Amino acid sequence: MSNKAHVKNVIAHLTPGGGTNIYDGLQLGYREVRKNAARDGVNLVIPLSDGQVTAGVTDPAQFQQLVAAQVDKDIQTTAVGVGVQFNEDLMLSIARDGKGNYHFIKDGADTQKVFAQELDELTHIVAKALKLRIQLADGVGLVRVLGATQLSAEQVQQVKAEEKKIDRKVYEELGITQNRQKDDDEPGIKVLIPNFYRGDSHVVMLEVSIPPGGGTRKVADVFLQYKDLVFKRNREARATVSVEYVPDRETMIASINKNVKKNLLGFQTGEALIEAAALIEQGRIAEAVKRIDERMVVLGKAAQLWRDKDLDRDGKLLDRYKTVIAQLHNAPHLASGELGQYLKKSLTYAGYQMTR
Repeated sequence: MSNKAHVKNVIAHLTPGGGTNIYDGLQLGYREVRKNAARDGVNLVIPLSDGQVTAGVTDPAQFQQLVAAQVDKDIQTTAVGVGVQFNEDLMLSIARDGKGNYHFIKDGADTQKVFAQELDELTHIVAKALKLRIQLADGVGLVRVLGATQLSAEQVQQVKAEEKKIDRKVYEELGITQNRQKDDDEPGIKVLIPNFYRGDSHVVMLEVSIPPGGGTRKVADVFLQYKDLVFKRNREARATVSVEYVPDRETMIASINKNVKKNLLGFQTGEALIEAAALIEQGRIAEAVKRIDERMVVLGKAAQLWRDKDLDRDGKLLDRYKTVIAQLHNAPHLASGELGQYLKKSLTYAGYQMTR
């Protein structure tokens, strides 16, 4: 900013009043971003709110349409929920539909940290329009994609349209040849990541069913396309995934890939946290404690077996959550109060971070 003193003066004279009109606030933010968008920049809007809509549009579907439409214009949205009473469902959906991050802070003390993290990411984008396609081999069935939901036909079309618009924009602004304009209905499971940052990593895990057999069997072909912003060119990569049948359980266990198993444990831990939050919301405190305890035992055994600091850290996190949840069980009135609300949001946030 060229005139920081003026900006600080304007902020200092802001006064509270009126209601919380998040929809119009988002629209204003998007307008400002479009006015000041840089030719080769990354465009981002960050609503910071308790998410309790008291004025304007309240329909979640309209929020989804508004935020998703901005992604088509290469504008992402990161959501920051503040306090213990904020509308978690709304703020989470804004982050998901806006292809941005989601943050939860108890009060204003952590605001600076969140914004510093978001602004730092913006300076390190190295690739756009990453398209991952996984084509399963004959006889191999998809059980589920961990951390993801099955897309409807309408959502598939939205993803295709989003991919084409990013393709055109990168060509217009950076000269990287367009290569996503055909409507070829390529087979397989598809994942689209709009922006990829330096040092970033994305884990996509599939649970599949493989029929009995022997020897070696192909599981899938994996294809990756992306637009390299560093060298200004389109790039592609391909890999084949296979498994080898083994005669006994001991050999199978010995063949486990530690990194893959760690990621799986992370997804499962995230799911357990989200499930525990839902159980607390329903007043089923004892079941929430049991769910956390089950996952904590598995993490503890894995951490001990592999002497893994990351798994040990996650296990200790679960232990702390279990202790607090158990307190709610002994004092049911706390579950419906501020402590219960804060704990539920903390569990959901931690689970979201582990499963996305």
